[in-house]
Amino acid sequence: MDLFHAHLFVLGNQTELEQVFLNIVKNAVDAMPEGGKIRIHSLQTLSSGENEKVQLTMADTGEGISPHHLSKIFTPFFTTKPIGKGTGLGLSISQRIMEDHGGSLSVESTLGEGTTVLIQLPAFSQTFEETVKQ
Repeated sequence: MDLFHAHLFVLGNQTELEQVFLNIVKNAVDAMPEGGKIRIHSLQTLSSGENEKVQLTMADTGEGISPHHLSKIFTPFFTTKPIGKGTGLGLSISQRIMEDHGGSLSVESTLGEGTTVLIQLPAFSQTFEETVKQ
């Protein structure tokens, strides 16, 4: 397959996937009260057979997450935000949504340097010619 004419598609619930992306961006914004940068990068990973994936990386230059808190971020109702600023459900719901879509969500963070969220979703490919025929 000519990679320059291939399109990679993800099957999923648009509303749920939007919720995941918005949760992550909101957390990044909250982690940068003085401002900062959010970088979003997508990548297709091609392997043999049906193991193709779309990978989305969202990285911020925020406060980062302490190692002690990092181990708890997917626990429902866990939050470090002040009362009224968060429920502690965003990341646990996001992780469940990704799992329901056959994907994964992981987080790496360095205190004082920022956080990177890695999303992987199963995908399938079509050539340009197959896409045009539809």
